[in-house]
Amino acid sequence: MRKTLFFVFWILLIVGFNNVAISFTVPEGVEFSAVILKDRWDMKNKEDIYPLPWANNLASWDYQDGIFTGICQDNDPSFWLLFPGVVSSLKLGKVGENYPIDTSLFYRLAFLMWLPDNLSPDEPGGVIYWHKGAETPTDFENGFGYTTFFSVYPGWHLYVIDLKDMPYEGIPYEGILKGLRIDPCVTCDKFKIDWARLIAPKIYSNPLILPDSPQTIIVDRDQNIQNGFLTTLQANENGTFDCSILPPGTYYIAKIPDLDYATTVVGNTWDMKDQVDTTIVRGFRDISFSENGFQGVTDNNDPFLVMNVSSVNPIDAQKYRFLIIDMSFDYVPSQEAGIIIYWGNSSFDFSHHSEFIPIQEGRKQYVIDMSKYRDWAGKIKALRIDPCSSRDLKINIHSVLLSPRSDVLPSDLVPTYYHEPLNIIATPVVKVISPGPETGEDYATTIQGNPWEFDDVSDVRRVANVSKYELTNFIPELGISGTFLHGVSTQAPENEWGDPGVYVLLQENSRPLNADKYHWVTLRMYLPGDLDLTNGAMARIAWKADDWDEGLTTDDIVLYPGLHEYVLDLKKVKWEPPSNRKWTGYVRYLRIDPHEFPEPRDFYIDSIYVRADSESKGIFPIKFYVEGGGNLKADIFYDSDQNGYNGVPIATNLPVESGHTYTFYWDTHNIPEGVYYVYVILHNQWEAIPSYSKTPLIISTPSLNHPISFNYQVSADRTVFLDWSNSQGLTGINYNLYLGLSSDWILYKVPLGNITQISFSNVPPGNYYVTITAELADGQETPMDVQLISVP
Repeated sequence: MRKTLFFVFWILLIVGFNNVAISFTVPEGVEFSAVILKDRWDMKNKEDIYPLPWANNLASWDYQDGIFTGICQDNDPSFWLLFPGVVSSLKLGKVGENYPIDTSLFYRLAFLMWLPDNLSPDEPGGVIYWHKGAETPTDFENGFGYTTFFSVYPGWHLYVIDLKDMPYEGIPYEGILKGLRIDPCVTCDKFKIDWARLIAPKIYSNPLILPDSPQTIIVDRDQNIQNGFLTTLQANENGTFDCSILPPGTYYIAKIPDLDYATTVVGNTWDMKDQVDTTIVRGFRDISFSENGFQGVTDNNDPFLVMNVSSVNPIDAQKYRFLIIDMSFDYVPSQEAGIIIYWGNSSFDFSHHSEFIPIQEGRKQYVIDMSKYRDWAGKIKALRIDPCSSRDLKINIHSVLLSPRSDVLPSDLVPTYYHEPLNIIATPVVKVISPGPETGEDYATTIQGNPWEFDDVSDVRRVANVSKYELTNFIPELGISGTFLHGVSTQAPENEWGDPGVYVLLQENSRPLNADKYHWVTLRMYLPGDLDLTNGAMARIAWKADDWDEGLTTDDIVLYPGLHEYVLDLKKVKWEPPSNRKWTGYVRYLRIDPHEFPEPRDFYIDSIYVRADSESKGIFPIKFYVEGGGNLKADIFYDSDQNGYNGVPIATNLPVESGHTYTFYWDTHNIPEGVYYVYVILHNQWEAIPSYSKTPLIISTPSLNHPISFNYQVSADRTVFLDWSNSQGLTGINYNLYLGLSSDWILYKVPLGNITQISFSNVPPGNYYVTITAELADGQETPMDVQLISVP
C-alpha cells in the first residue's frame, strides 16, 4: 500500500514538467488503468473487466475490435473495472487488493457506452459502485458505496462522472478503495463499452490552449456535425481545456458559442430529432422523432415531455434563464389551452412550475424568461414541458433551447471547426518484466533437469481422484496447441467437494525443493465448462515436507475463463485452514488441485514453475516494455527497496519506442552485494511515469572479475573482424558478443559458443559499441569492456 501511495505522490512532483504554449497537441494526463494497472481499459482483451457471469448477471459477453459487449441475464447487469477480489481466496493478479484506488487523486470516471434503441423511456439510469474490499461475505456486502441514478440514453454516449461530487448511498468515495463497478442500465438487454478512464484531475497540468479563447468546444471524430459528435468541453477559469476525459488519439474540435445548455453541457442539442432529447414522453400517441422534430397527438388532458437534463451536469439556473420552444399546432381548441413548465432541484422533482402560457395556432417560438420565477434557482436537475391540456391535439415541437439570451436560434449553434486536429498523446507507461516472478531460476529445470511442462510422463509423479489422464498437444475447446496434461476427475462422494490432485513432487528425498529459495509459482491451466465459484471453480496448491507432515494447502485460487496464468508467492499466501507455518525448509511433496467440483470434470494443466528470486551472476538482463507517445526516453535505477524512487542510476536518457520490449544488459560486477529492486522511469516532453520491478534482484560478488580483451579490424570493404583469447585459463566456457547503441545502452546478446574469432561482412557505415564476455556453465560471466568500432 505504501508503495502505491508514494507512487502517485511522486507523479505530482514530476508530471507536467514542461508546460507547452498554444498547441493542438496535449498529453492525456494520468489515468488509473494506464499508470497503475499498466493495462488500459480499452476493451482489447478479456482482462480489462471482470466478466464472470455470477459476478455481473451476464448471460454472455464478447470482445471484438476493442468493444466489450454484454448480454444481460436479468435487470441488474454490471461489470467490474476493478474487482476487489473474492473473499476467502488468494488475491492474485489485477484485483483491487493489489492495485487500490487513491480516491484523493483518481475520482473522475469517463466511459463510452452504447445502449439499445429500445431502452425504456422510464429507465431510471445507471449506477457506479465502489468497494473498500473485505475478507468475509458480511463485510463484502457492507463494503459498498454507490451513486444515485445517472441518466442513460440509447446509442453511443460519453458519460463523465465526478465520483466525489455525485450524491451517494453507503460508504463515501474517499480514502483507499479496492473496487469499481458500473451498472449500465436496469431494463436493457444488451450494452457495449468502448473504453473507460479513471482520471486524476489534479495532476493534469498541460491543458489545451486555443488561440481565440473560446468558452466551449465540440470534440468530434470527424468534421461533420451532422452525424453527431463525441462530447463538449467547457473552458476552465484560465481559458484552457482539460482533455483528460479522452483517451489518446486524433480528434477534431470546433468552437461553439455557449448559447444553449443542451448543446454545450449535455453535448446533444434538444433539436427533437431523436428520442435521446427526452427521458420520458407521456400522454401522446402516434409519436415520432424526425428531421422535423417531435410529432405526436395528445392522448389525454395531461401530456408532457421530460427533457434530457444531465444529473451529473445540471442546469445552472443563474446562467441559463430563457427557455425557447419552437412549436406548431394545427389548431387551438376554443377552450383555454397553454404551456406549463415544471422543474426541480433533484431528479424527477417537478415541484415548481411556471404560470399558464397561452398557445397559438400555427408555428411560433415561445420565449419564457424562467428567471422571473423565484424557484428557478441553483442547480436544476429536472425539466418538464406540458405543451397543452387538450386531448386529440396534434403537436410538432421543432426544437427546445435553454439559453442565457432570448434571441437565440438553432442556426446560431452551428460550430466552426479548427483546421488543425487535436492530438492527445498517450502517457508513458512502462512495465518491468525482468527481474520478475517469471525470470528467476526454476526448481524443476535447474535441480531436476526437466521443467514441469507436461511434455514428458515423468512430469506427473502421481494423480489422486483422477479417473484418467493423458499428455496431449491440443485443447479442442480453445483451439490451442502446446503440451498439456489432460485429466478427468472422479465423482466425489455425496455431499462432499471434489478433490482431484496432480503430484509433481512425490517423496523427493534426493533432490528436495528448497522453499527458502524457490517460492514464486506460475501455474497455467484451463478448466472447461461453467466456472461456478460456489460449486467448485477454484484450484489449490498443497505441499508436505515429508511423510509425517500433515501438510499445508493454499486458500482458493479463483479460476478464470480460458487458458489462464496464475502467479503467486508461496512466502506470502494464506493457508486453509489458517496456519502459523511458513513456506520454508525442504519440500518433498507438491500437488496441484485443479478444481473442487464434485462431478467429473475435465481439466488441462499447461505448466507449473516454482522459481527463485532473480540473481545476477555478473551480467543481468533488465527487460521492460514501454508504451506511450511523444519523444520517449527511459531511465533505469536500482534501489534497496520498493519505495521512494530514490535509488542509484544505472543508465539515463535511453531512446525507446512505444510498443517495444527492451533488454538492457547490466554489468553488476562493481555493485555492492545485496538485494535490490530495479525501477524504470519512462518520460516524454510532458510526463514521466516510474515503475518498480515486482521482485528483487540478488547481487553477489562474482568470481569472474576480469574482462575479456579482444582486438578488432575494419577492412576497406567494411568487413569487421574480431578475435580474442582465453587469457585467464578458464575451462568449460562459452563466449557472448554484446552490441549496443552507446557505451551504456547495450541491447543485443549473441551467444558465440567456444569460438575465439568472428567476422561480419558488408557492415553498414556507423558507430558500433561492442564487447565480448566469457560465461561459465553456471551462468557466471566476465565483466563488459565496451569498445567503439567505427565503420566508415
